[in-house]
Order: sequence, then structure tokens, then C-alpha cells
Amino acid sequence: MNEMKCPICGSTMVPGRLYGSQYAHKWLPKSKRLFFGIWAIGAEPVDSRSLRQRFTVRPFADGHKCETCQKILLDVKGE
Repeated sequence: MNEMKCPICGSTMVPGRLYGSQYAHKWLPKSKRLFFGIWAIGAEPVDSRSLRQRFTVRPFADGHKCETCQKILLDVKGE
């Protein structure tokens, strides 16, 4: 397995997942605003996968975290 290097500081990144609550993660460019301060109209889903754990659905996005500079890189589309 290839290790991922942080594009900011060059440290080795830790693979993992960013979990959501009940809603999928969405990317909204900073140039756009939330509609009525709540809805991300026109936003791009980060990852459409979810895990079923008992009676709940947990959206998640795979990625890597740099422990040095505290940045997280997320995979926009799942495999």
C-alpha cells in the first residue's frame, strides 16, 4: 500500500474516514451561499456511500488526515 504524503507539509498522512450524522456530505464552493441559510442547492455530493449500522444510515467519505498540519483530504467519489 502506498503511503500518502501531505501536499502542505510533506508528512505522512493517516488513512481514515470522515463520518456524517444523518445527511450526506456536500461540497459548496465558497462563492455560493446556502439557500435560506439551510439548503446547499447545487452542491456536489462528496461521496454517496453509506454504512447501515443497526437502524441508522451513516454517510462517510474516505480520505487522509495529516497529524502535523491538521488538514484532511477527502475522496470526492467512492470506488
